[in-house]
Amino acid sequence: MIVVQHGGIVAERYAPGFDARTRLLGWSMSKSVNNAPIGALVADGKLQLNAPVPLSSCARRETDTPGHAQAIAHHVYRPAFCWRKLVTKTVGLPIASAQPLPLSSV
Repeated sequence: MIVVQHGGIVAERYAPGFDARTRLLGWSMSKSVNNAPIGALVADGKLQLNAPVPLSSCARRETDTPGHAQAIAHHVYRPAFCWRKLVTKTVGLPIASAQPLPLSSV
């Protein structure tokens, strides 16, 4: 648990075996952390939920490596999607939970 007051950490406690450097899978916690600033941008009129997400790694590419067909088959590349689909988790990108993820990639 971390207690923040006036923008600074005033107290923190960890369960046995954990400390400030312990990396954890965020899953649902990440949704809240990521969606909060997106919601603030929408409220300020700086982002439209139906606008496309500028994420080039998810766009199909016409010229790609020889493995491009396999990448498409495994949903590595997807057509563009909007912020609404991203924040509601309806983009359709696969979760790599079938294979253990190294904590450094989360």
